[in-house]
Amino acid sequence: MLSIVLSIGEKILILFFMIAVGVVIARKNILTRAGASQLAEIVLLIATPCIIINAFTKDLRGVSWRDLLFVAAFAAAVHVIGILLAPLFFRREPDARKKVLRFSMIYANVGFMGLPLLESFLGSDGVIYASVFIAVFNIFCWTHGVKLMNSGDAGRIPLRKCLLNPGTIGLGAGLLILVCKIPVPDAARDILDSFSGLNTPLAMFCIGVHISAISPRLILKDRAMLGAAALRLLGIPAVIFGLLALFTREYALFSAVLLQSAMPTAANAALFADRYDGDRALASQGVALSTLFSILTLPLLAALAQAFCG
Repeated sequence: MLSIVLSIGEKILILFFMIAVGVVIARKNILTRAGASQLAEIVLLIATPCIIINAFTKDLRGVSWRDLLFVAAFAAAVHVIGILLAPLFFRREPDARKKVLRFSMIYANVGFMGLPLLESFLGSDGVIYASVFIAVFNIFCWTHGVKLMNSGDAGRIPLRKCLLNPGTIGLGAGLLILVCKIPVPDAARDILDSFSGLNTPLAMFCIGVHISAISPRLILKDRAMLGAAALRLLGIPAVIFGLLALFTREYALFSAVLLQSAMPTAANAALFADRYDGDRALASQGVALSTLFSILTLPLLAALAQAFCG
């Protein structure tokens, strides 16, 4: 158990080092908030689809259609559970804070942080599971998530835009390669590898920029946000752990779903708050706080998964 804690702890520390670099270059004005938004677009539109497609070009004999459907079902369950639990919390908060707190509780950073972590921890199988989770996340985030963060007409997003996004397009292309057994030339693999390599550092730099704008004292004083972080990192994962235990003890599958359910608050919280004129400071605070504490909670949950699965 200690070895798995140290292993995943080391991988999270590497991510935190990249985040720290993002904080430094932001405070030195090397990377501005506008620049970080552009980097996020590069990650979303180029790196994320490439890393998903690239995963499907690997040896995936250990991944079955049953596994993919299992992950999709639990990804949906994670979001439904969060959506059902959210109205029970933060009732006395002002509306502007309430929607950010509930969004922070429900939506996890399964793309920017979850995908690179599962890739380093579980290899290509981890990327496949993470990709399925990202596709489900996008559907919920661009429907319920937008409606939660914006009560105006701008929150009405066509279903086509929810389904046709970089994550689902990458997943569709990858599945097409897998099902039709389409050969991928070496040059194309090299291109996919190169663009995939952009995902983790650029994504972590973007998170670092958001964190750089928040005072450490302010982060630790907001009890409501501390509660939202606790629900995101431990509360919802605890429910998912119990449900997973009823259905599987396969380690990679169990760990992938559990860890994705336990990722810190999605960077979309800050992006949506900015887009829909919400509480930007509170949203960035939630991303920073939950990301900080995840260095303790993720290794713990990984160790529990290993102990349970044997």
